[in-house]
Amino acid sequence: MYLTFGEALANLKKGKKLARKCWVEKNVYIKLVKGQIIPNHKDKGFNNDNGDLVILEHIDMFNERQQQVVGWTATQEDILSCDWTIVF
Repeated sequence: MYLTFGEALANLKKGKKLARKCWVEKNVYIKLVKGQIIPNHKDKGFNNDNGDLVILEHIDMFNERQQQVVGWTATQEDILSCDWTIVF
């Protein structure tokens, strides 16, 4: 069963890994990465007023070598496609 992008996004929010039909053979998928706060982070350029590093919730892609590609952005083709699938 294939999903629309809206259905795929709802499943991402439930913690599922998702892929497009054209990605499955390559073992490529996306997943939602929860936000986090790293207290007293040393790099002051990205910190909040308390000196903490704040990482917001975002979607990452994992490539065929299981390397994490930070900050995946959907293309118009991804958004309009109805070939999304849940990866187990």
